[in-house]
Amino acid sequence: MNNGKGNTLFREFMTWAGEKGWDIMSESGSQSHLNSSITSRYKGLPDEYLEFLNVVEKCVAPDEQTWFICEAEFNNSTETAFQWNEFEMLSLEAAEGFYLAVRDNGLVGSLLTDRNVCGGWIFLLCH
Repeated sequence: MNNGKGNTLFREFMTWAGEKGWDIMSESGSQSHLNSSITSRYKGLPDEYLEFLNVVEKCVAPDEQTWFICEAEFNNSTETAFQWNEFEMLSLEAAEGFYLAVRDNGLVGSLLTDRNVCGGWIFLLCH
């Protein structure tokens, strides 16, 4: 962690979660091996979150309805039923073949090369 406050908040959370019966497993190594596709996709991840990923391997609520996505999930190296971005993948799959209409404010249209524009609307085919 890059400051004392973040470290204190982290310890407070871990104490709270442990007292509430969360299943917490510490990471065996101290070096992060987070897939570079995550860090390149999500620029500027907070240092505190990256530190959390370095320290915590698993953090699951007692009812198993709430959990933190940890390094192994991001790296797709767990045997969980769902990928860390399952909702995103399901949404993309559901949208396949559908057109998305976006009101063109001038900026959007200038960023797209393959589009149909009609009356200030851009129609995009999701595939």
